Amino acid sequence: MARLSQYPLELRRRAVRMVAEVRPDYDTEWAAMKAVA
Repeated sequence: MARLSQYPLELRRRAVRMVAEVRPDYDTEWAAMKAVA
């Protein structure tokens, strides 16, 4: 069974888009995620 997220779907989609947008500016995907967070 999938775990229900405490975050709305649109917020999660936006976060993924933001990480994809800034990813070229960082050495790792993790660094990009930390920057967006």
